[in-house]
Amino acid sequence: MAVYTDVNEEELAGFLTNYDLGTLMSFKGIAEGVENTNYLLHTQRGYFILTLYEKRVSRAEKVIFVDAAVDAANEVQWRKLVPNETSQLMAHAANPRTMLALARDVFGRAPEAWWLTIPAVDLGFHEEFSTTAQQGFAEAVEKIQAFCRKPVA
Repeated sequence: MAVYTDVNEEELAGFLTNYDLGTLMSFKGIAEGVENTNYLLHTQRGYFILTLYEKRVSRAEKVIFVDAAVDAANEVQWRKLVPNETSQLMAHAANPRTMLALARDVFGRAPEAWWLTIPAVDLGFHEEFSTTAQQGFAEAVEKIQAFCRKPVA
């Protein structure tokens, strides 16, 4: 079941006033998924999926976000992250800095976080990863393992 956080109609209607989606007509939990709570919303403007990111990120001491990037340099990049100033989402997806801001704003804290980007030549569907991606994966695994071996201060 992918509904870990129950939301009532009044809470949801109040939340939706922040967005131009019209009046809530109905909603139901979505059973598929394993990480977060998902609801199918029906408003005057159509159908939408609402994902509630659970406390997992906020409870962690350290978080590593891993991403493939076509526009990145031709090397694995490891960057320390800080939360965005605002947690407001501008679309259906959130970048890691927005996720940290959401954790901070909703749960009162954001963990130390890092963003690991792996160079990608092409994000289309293929039988195998490119040589660049394979080398990037190997390097990324090494960086993550080294990071995990560091003693906690």
